[in-house]
Amino acid sequence: MKIIIFIIIVVGVWISIPLWRPQPTSTLSSSIVRDSVSSVPTKRHEYETDDEIEIVTVQDKFGKKSAVMHTLRNYWNYTYNKIDNFEFLRCSRAEEGENGWEITCSYRINSGITQDEYIVNKGVVTKR
Repeated sequence: MKIIIFIIIVVGVWISIPLWRPQPTSTLSSSIVRDSVSSVPTKRHEYETDDEIEIVTVQDKFGKKSAVMHTLRNYWNYTYNKIDNFEFLRCSRAEEGENGWEITCSYRINSGITQDEYIVNKGVVTKR
């Protein structure tokens, strides 16, 4: 008896799926999708402002600005790997310089605070 009731419930749910299942309300034609994809800028002259062009050219020249801290942390891990007391404190914002991204960082080594300036150019760290 339980099996028959279970089968009736399953068949009832299966039949009523079109009634309670949400249906897509809009359909996109292929021309709309094609137009939206073709409007994405692919070359530098298609960017809207001069600032966007400048950001792209600087990142082409020095590497991504967002990768500066990751590169510095790798540099510190390699340079200070035998020092147990290395503690990172803070860094200034990375600014565009003549030779790469310039950044000033403070850290504590052996109970003394040190502040150094670094230049990061395409993943290569140079200490000033």
